[in-house]
Amino acid sequence: MVRILKNSIPLLNVLENECEICEKYLEILNVKKNVLVTGDIKKLDELVLHEQSFIMKMESLERKRASLLEEDMLSGHTFAEVLELIKSDENSEKFKELYIKLSNILEKLKKANSLNQRLLKERLSVISRLTGNDEI
Repeated sequence: MVRILKNSIPLLNVLENECEICEKYLEILNVKKNVLVTGDIKKLDELVLHEQSFIMKMESLERKRASLLEEDMLSGHTFAEVLELIKSDENSEKFKELYIKLSNILEKLKKANSLNQRLLKERLSVISRLTGNDEI
């Protein structure tokens, strides 16, 4: 079954905004990596607060995306499945470009987050050894 989206343009706008937010969030994760390496706790605290605002923005955009897909009776479908269903939509190429861009950004986010988690565990381990507190 092939579909034409009635919310094609609003959905594209949401996806473009998600890309922008994810790119900015990736920048924060890269700064966070450097802060974890240097051990600047005050800066880390500031970054965590900043991260929370990005997470809230991403959640809001994700709700908008889900709502638009629901209106087009496509809720529950993955992005890849939606691409298959909207091949004849006039904006299908733009959707494909955004799919590739988002996939790449999300992969980078996963790697950056994983690295930061490892750095944080290492930093906590060092602090634990220095303070003699194994509960950290």
